[in-house]
Amino acid sequence: DFTTENDIKEVQNLLDTQFDYVMDNNNVPDTTIQALKNLRVEVTKFLEQEAVNAFKVSTIETPEMPMTLLCFQYYGSVDNTVLLLDLNNTIDSSFVEGTVDILTL
Repeated sequence: DFTTENDIKEVQNLLDTQFDYVMDNNNVPDTTIQALKNLRVEVTKFLEQEAVNAFKVSTIETPEMPMTLLCFQYYGSVDNTVLLLDLNNTIDSSFVEGTVDILTL
């Protein structure tokens, strides 16, 4: 499962790099190349659909406040507190301030 649009882009870039590597290999049979191209089309469709429902990362400025309060202000619950802590590489949830990344649809 993907959480953010950035997660999807990361996977897409990795798959594109691997695809290009295989395509540069002259020893790959034509049938395999065609099968990989078809698979790439299907994977791209899947990732595009996943991106529709994935969160976008937005940056905000906030005065000092508990991350739980910030979560509640943006989402109406504290359910995403751990997700926001991870997104901001923050371990201590007691207070955050300044530039903070949040998730939006």
